[in-house]
Amino acid sequence: MLRDKPEKGSNEEAQLLAEFSRRCRELNWHSAFRALGEDTLLVIDPEVKAALETEFGNLKCHSKSPGIEEALPKGVSRILFLCRDHEWIKVKEARSLAQGVSILSLMYDVAPMGVLLEQEFPREKSGSTTDMRELTPVRNWLLTMPGSDSEYLHLLLEKNNVPSISPLAGKMISSWVLLSSDFRVLRFAACALKHAKQRGGAVHLDMYLTQLVFWHTSLNRKRFFRWFNDAGAHMLYFISRDKARHAGLNEMLAGAPYDSLWDRSESKVRQLEGQKFCLQSALDRLIDMMLVESKLELPMQNIDEFKIISLEDLVVAPQEVMHAVTHFWSLETPRNWQVLDWRARYLALPEFVAQAKMLRKEMQKLFIQ
Repeated sequence: MLRDKPEKGSNEEAQLLAEFSRRCRELNWHSAFRALGEDTLLVIDPEVKAALETEFGNLKCHSKSPGIEEALPKGVSRILFLCRDHEWIKVKEARSLAQGVSILSLMYDVAPMGVLLEQEFPREKSGSTTDMRELTPVRNWLLTMPGSDSEYLHLLLEKNNVPSISPLAGKMISSWVLLSSDFRVLRFAACALKHAKQRGGAVHLDMYLTQLVFWHTSLNRKRFFRWFNDAGAHMLYFISRDKARHAGLNEMLAGAPYDSLWDRSESKVRQLEGQKFCLQSALDRLIDMMLVESKLELPMQNIDEFKIISLEDLVVAPQEVMHAVTHFWSLETPRNWQVLDWRARYLALPEFVAQAKMLRKEMQKLFIQ
């Protein structure tokens, strides 16, 4: 849900740090942190380090808090920065002073790379720009809200060998925007788009993260949407019309160790059965979703090449909808589409389905009043 930045030392901050640490797994950072050795110095806030070690175990590299001046430990050939305050400034200062040492920003050099294919952090930085006029243009985009089951569309396209969709930013970035005092979204986006261009396929843009960026950074909507149009972007907006299922799913998954039903096996999904969600909290999430959509939907439709498809249409007519997607993105259309049964995933969760029906009735009361 959309929220303000937490106060230092609060329970909200602790929960956000734990969420950030958990979400590091989606980019394979858990393996990279565990692989760090004595040739690396990690400059990191104490509370961030404590949260990471709670999630991944004790780090074996050298570490120090930002702002503490001390001699470089013997044998260190690489310095990594993960700082909540002014990380990029600290990195630039270190690069101007240190000689013969590789210096990387985890948030601006590494996170934009997406999932680490190697089980360790890189040793060379990736250059990036800070001006939106210089951002690498990417033609095809997918815009979604969390919980819309856009992962189902991802799986269908992958199953039919259509070029994959890669996220502009991992979900951990949503947590870091709230933890950081000065998240530099243009620097991050410049590097992320460069890597997305190299991977090919469409780029996935999360509406929730986009709204967080507008709330908590210097980027404004007008500049953002103008850049999309100037870049000739083809924006595909994927929605779920069933807001009761959508809000209820987000509320149920808020307490789960993963964020989607589609990136886990059916046996893992069945473990969620029996978890009840609070109807009032789900209604709060519904209002939150509608707020985000109202802020972004209309401006997005000012993009010249803009198309809306729904989960419900995809489930009913998967071949027709996927054909429309590939045509819109100017991709080769498979002759014989292979489909997946969307309903099977939810049949494993009968109690959730029953609760979603109750939530739908509460929604009707809310809107009728």
